[in-house]
Amino acid sequence: MKNNIFLILLLAGLFFSCRSEIDRNIQTAKDYMLMTNKLLSVMPHVIYSSQDSIVLKLLLQSQIDTNNTCATYNLIEGDTLSMLDSIVYNIDFGFGCSDSDQVYKVGIITCAIDSYLNNSNGKCNVEFDGLQIDGYFLWGGVEINATTTSSYEIITNNLRLQSGKDVVVFQDTLLCKIQNGILTTNYMLDDEYLISSKGILIDRDNSVGNGISHDLYKKSSCSWISSGIIEIETDESKKYVVNCGDNYCDNEAVIELNGENYIISMP
Repeated sequence: MKNNIFLILLLAGLFFSCRSEIDRNIQTAKDYMLMTNKLLSVMPHVIYSSQDSIVLKLLLQSQIDTNNTCATYNLIEGDTLSMLDSIVYNIDFGFGCSDSDQVYKVGIITCAIDSYLNNSNGKCNVEFDGLQIDGYFLWGGVEINATTTSSYEIITNNLRLQSGKDVVVFQDTLLCKIQNGILTTNYMLDDEYLISSKGILIDRDNSVGNGISHDLYKKSSCSWISSGIIEIETDESKKYVVNCGDNYCDNEAVIELNGENYIISMP
């Protein structure tokens, strides 16, 4: 009888240990997707406004752009007459509003342009000081470097996403290309992005995931990445794949782990 009880307890322990490991891996994948989605929900605003001196000048003069966003544009530092030197401005979502992507944003994005992104050496430094995105808080910043007139390297700088006491840390370099919509220079919401990256994420449980993404597809008008593959290796040397979908604008992704598929819902 004692041997049977011991065997049952042993099997139960192995089951819950395995279940706990799966849950940890799924959490790492969900946090990786969460951070990537939230970051990419604001990058189009920055790229669009820092792309061209004429566009930015008009935005700063009118302060609003009702065709594209509920945010306002405000000059902090620089000469808007010549637009030749460094320009510092913010994109302000005020006390909260949503664009057509239905992502609710509260607060300010601060942008400092060294050179406009329509130049091959264009550069813009971006800071997030607790920008709220659908209830999550984004801290830190990114550096955007233009590689062509429609391709960019996005380098994170102490980038963190916070929900209550939970914090996700993201260290990554994303290669981002506008593959559609670029001809409509005064309209941002038809832009479509193709993203690849290689980086490190520390999830809310302090687990480390090394991620490589391939051809992540993101519409400016959609809240989530619609397709693409992310390969993740954890600090426990577990490898798994996240399939982000088939170009439909929905919040589901599939994790392939240990030969099993798990459907997750992206926040």
